[in-house]
Amino acid sequence: MLKQHSHSSLVLFVSHDEASVKQYSDRIIEMKDGCIIKDTLIQKIESYPKENHSNNKRCHFPILKLTIQSFLSSRKRFFQMSFSLSIALLCLMMTFTFTFSFRNTIYQYLSSLIPQKSITYKLRNDDPLSLTHFNEASYHYLNLDDYDLMGISHNSQRYQKNEVLFISDDSSYTTHYIYGRAPQNNDEIAVPLSTARKLAQKNKVNTLLNTTWTIYYKHQLKIKGKEVKIVGISPQTYNYDAFYMYEYANYHWVESIFNQTPTARYGMLKYKEDKSIIDSLKKNYPEYEFKAMGESTQKTFNQNMNRIQMVLVVFSILTILSSIFMIMEIMILHAMHLKKDHAIMKAYGEKKIHIFKMSFYQCLILHSYSYVTASLILLGIMKIMNQIIPQITDFPMHLTFQPLIMIILWIGSFLLVCFSTLFSILYIIKLNPSRILKMR
Repeated sequence: MLKQHSHSSLVLFVSHDEASVKQYSDRIIEMKDGCIIKDTLIQKIESYPKENHSNNKRCHFPILKLTIQSFLSSRKRFFQMSFSLSIALLCLMMTFTFTFSFRNTIYQYLSSLIPQKSITYKLRNDDPLSLTHFNEASYHYLNLDDYDLMGISHNSQRYQKNEVLFISDDSSYTTHYIYGRAPQNNDEIAVPLSTARKLAQKNKVNTLLNTTWTIYYKHQLKIKGKEVKIVGISPQTYNYDAFYMYEYANYHWVESIFNQTPTARYGMLKYKEDKSIIDSLKKNYPEYEFKAMGESTQKTFNQNMNRIQMVLVVFSILTILSSIFMIMEIMILHAMHLKKDHAIMKAYGEKKIHIFKMSFYQCLILHSYSYVTASLILLGIMKIMNQIIPQITDFPMHLTFQPLIMIILWIGSFLLVCFSTLFSILYIIKLNPSRILKMR
């Protein structure tokens, strides 16, 4: 009967009958005067009856299940750690989301102010420019000295300030039109849709086609106008008013209305797609100095934005580091709280790989819960901000989620959380099961 019980449990019996002991025992410990004098392990090959496990459910991922039960048994500690980590992650997420959205908004704003795919040029000796035609460019423009563009008006008799629409840019160029066509001579212009709406007022914008308008220029104390015809309307909408003209048309306008040859020391070229055109121009026209428009402005903006972002990132990293240290302390306290459980598991043969697996699952559960919480809060903040910003400012800023940045942030923060559990892992590994189990 005892032999039958030994198939499923440990059986200890004390006897002075050596024959019985050798017959039934797998291990024999001999004692004399209260001391062990011999310990013999007897090798036996026996066929034990197989137990029927058909009704037992197999437990998948037992270490993961044990980790979840461990967190459920100490919910307070888990929520303390997740709350701290969620706040730190939210700070980092908001830092990157706000700075990237603000940067993109400024880029779009600068793009609307600075002509795209444009190159400025001047002679190296600062002499006045002539009407040079560069084969590499698709459009040419001269920035006239001492002549100011006052605006465009329907009144061709005389300049009236209240009747004139001020034009901020006459150097724009486009090849796409929703009505009409591009200017083909010096007496024709085209306008973007945003300017056309102001000129047409309550009428439809296409009614502007083939209508005559007057463009006014000021030289010293004189203001004179040049009549032109609107022949095209482009789909562009700007934050300012502009018109498109035939290349070098402003030069010929001023020359005709003021009866003198204007001078210009700066010019502008437009190109289509090939960005290497500037290298070709420098090579073919060494007497000129060429520079991409907006390059220095964007460079300065990038430098300033990088400084601001670096400061915000540093403060956010300090926040997440402080939460990591707090998690480290709580995880050690959690391991100390469960030291008897770990001692029992080590007594039953728990290996180091099991300890590392359990620690990995702890990090994964804690970090995933905190990251999802922080992401949901961020999405809520972004939704509210995108509704509030247009109401309180005219600045067209829109907060957008950055998937790539969020993935990088997830990986980096997860590694930091894993690092925070190293001390608790070392504490568990160094536990002495026999000493812990003897403690009350």
